[in-house]
Amino acid sequence: MIKRIIVAGMLCLFATPTFAQNIAIDFNKGGNQDKVSPKVREKMDEFQLQIREIVNEEKAKLDAEIQKVENDLADGKLSKTEADEKKESLAIQSSDLINERIQAVNFDLDELIKKQVAFAILNGNDADAVPTKSELEKKHRATHNITGYIGYGFMGFSQKQNEELDSRLGFANNFELGLSYTKQFNRESPWSLKSGMVFSWRTIRLDDDYRFVRDADGNTGLMHNETQLDKSKLRGSYLIVPLGLQYTFGKTVTVEDFTYYKEKDIAITANVYGGVKLANNNIVKGDDVSFRDKKDYNLNPFIYGAQLTFKINSVNIYARQEFSNYFDKNTFDDRKMFQVGINFGF
Repeated sequence: MIKRIIVAGMLCLFATPTFAQNIAIDFNKGGNQDKVSPKVREKMDEFQLQIREIVNEEKAKLDAEIQKVENDLADGKLSKTEADEKKESLAIQSSDLINERIQAVNFDLDELIKKQVAFAILNGNDADAVPTKSELEKKHRATHNITGYIGYGFMGFSQKQNEELDSRLGFANNFELGLSYTKQFNRESPWSLKSGMVFSWRTIRLDDDYRFVRDADGNTGLMHNETQLDKSKLRGSYLIVPLGLQYTFGKTVTVEDFTYYKEKDIAITANVYGGVKLANNNIVKGDDVSFRDKKDYNLNPFIYGAQLTFKINSVNIYARQEFSNYFDKNTFDDRKMFQVGINFGF
């Protein structure tokens, strides 16, 4: 019944003189939510053209027959009543013939409706056929992957108390190379477990020709070099393991009795982390001095802190606060490192 109504409505549209020569249907007039599958649009356009040709052909034939009736009426061969009856009979015959020719086109409206429903449910994917549940389960599994990334951050310090170190402290930065592990709790959840492994190289620099030194007792201090220094930096290498939760923006999609979470490439991650020191390296280079000292300069052997990350595609912007002291054994003071940076996944 619905099919007949739709076809009848289309026939009325084509039979109207105003639309007989120029027909335009805007399938997207209602906005994004009313988008039509390209396959459905192609079939509708093809059917629309066929109907137009049928209607125009039969209309031309009907016009010719009606003109003959008008001529017979003008010549007195037919009365006004006879002419009207013949016109009505010709119109009915033309309508029946149009219906027969349209049915012969074999337009499957039900199949197009199925394709359009699948297209809408699958968020714009081409809908040649509605996928089976097994196909959906295979395609939309819970996220479980490992990715690599490279990152760079700017370091600063809070709770600074040593004026000598503060006045000589220059640029500080962090370079990272890591693996990120993500496991979605289930295919319907926006939440994922986030972990991984990170190698971190943290570097602090001294200005004004100062360098880090160790005294006989192993305590760390600062010393002014008599000649100009091109480099004076202390680098610590750490192995870090983070653990946290990631929320991925998206929406829940249901296809028949199958439900999954369609993720966008935007996410927020909150995690804690802990790490151990692998090595430290005091690098000094100047006019009359050049060395790399890998002895202990009292960088903290164990670190821990928290991090907040905002992810867009493969780019992550993060802010990190360390709760452990940067230097161990109160070598300078109880300063703690904070950091902002960016990393790129690959």
